[in-house]
This record gives sequence, structure tokens and C-alpha cells, in this order.
Amino acid sequence: MAVTRFLHPNVQTAIHSDTDSENTAAAVEESPVMVHSIDADNASNGAASYVKFYDTLDTVVVGTTVPDHVFMIPASVRLVIESPDGLHFGAVCQVATVTAGGTGGTTSPTSSMILRLTYDPVEETE
Repeated sequence: MAVTRFLHPNVQTAIHSDTDSENTAAAVEESPVMVHSIDADNASNGAASYVKFYDTLDTVVVGTTVPDHVFMIPASVRLVIESPDGLHFGAVCQVATVTAGGTGGTTSPTSSMILRLTYDPVEETE
């Protein structure tokens, strides 16, 4: 997994880029975020992959921890999903990619799946 975060100096929007999203959950940011788009490149895989999002401060155990959102990315395609209202993560947004949907599934895709997220940090109010 090679994760990079890009912060534009003049806007709040950031990009999380993982060139090999796999079965180990990676934190997008260590604070609340609003995810606006998911760019999942599954072109190198002959089977569907599932991108799982977790909204928790706890350690994620992929295959056991219940994901908050799951997106199926078809085989051999690049799919961009945009959310005008955004996906809000009030704790910490963590993401993993596996070959089975739902809670179960612990196997990484056979080939690298590239995952890019655009997001804004969110300041929580009490």
C-alpha cells in the first residue's frame, strides 16, 4: 500500500491516493471528514473488488468490523462515484479493499487497485 495525501494550499479539499488499496484498513485522515468522490481503478483485476469504509477511532479488523459503506467496483473497470452531499465520517474514515462484499471478506484483490478519494476535513461542533 502506497498512500499519499495531497493538500491544496488555497482550498480545503484534499486527495487521498492509494496505489495499492488492499485488505488492511488505511486512515484517510485522523479526524472527521466529508468524502466527495471515490475514484476506484479496478482495471487490472478480472473480478469485482469491494471498497469498504469504516467510521471509527477503533482499530478496524477487516472481515470482522462492520463497514459503514461498501461499494462494489466491477471487474476490469475504473469507476468514479461522486456524492454531491458527501459521505460524512464523524470519527476517522478508514478504508480497505477486498474481494467480497458485506462484513466478511479478507482477501486483497489479485492485482493492485488504485483508490483516490477527494475529501474535506470537517470541524465537529459540540
